[in-house]
Amino acid sequence: EVWKAYHTPYFEDLYKIFGKASNCYDLHKDQFPSRLLMTFEKDEVLYAFTIGVGMFAMPNADSYYDDYESYARSEFAIALSADEQMEVFARIAGLCELPWKQMDCLADQHTLDMQLHDTSYCILLDDDHFADALALSIKKQGVHLTWIHPITQEEFKQTKDEQQKAVLLGKLIQEPHTR
Repeated sequence: EVWKAYHTPYFEDLYKIFGKASNCYDLHKDQFPSRLLMTFEKDEVLYAFTIGVGMFAMPNADSYYDDYESYARSEFAIALSADEQMEVFARIAGLCELPWKQMDCLADQHTLDMQLHDTSYCILLDDDHFADALALSIKKQGVHLTWIHPITQEEFKQTKDEQQKAVLLGKLIQEPHTR
């Protein structure tokens, strides 16, 4: 019942925005907790959303943030072309495991060494930064929708300087998710 109460409103919200799901992948191979990757096609773009990752708080988030409740739960999303989907889906499955197996917490503005599209890096950006933020019921439960955005090596270097990072973030949130 807990799983159904969590995923049903989230899935219904995505259906209203993107239409019928095109695929559903089990990211956790029938292990607890369940983690799915749902894909939707709209305007020739493939959108993928995790479902279930945000059910539980990431471990040790309180070690990194004073207001850790604001960062501890997150679902991930990405927009991509159909030709790269399986390769990227495997990376997303790995990303969903990071907080429990290697890193303690993933949150807004974290950068990762992760091959996406033609880049070797990505940055995680909270959906609420974007003017077209998605109205999702999970946000009312304190779960963030975190977009996985590919960035270039030069942009990755910019994230190490706070001023350059602020300029880059301002630019990224103005761009479509399909960079």
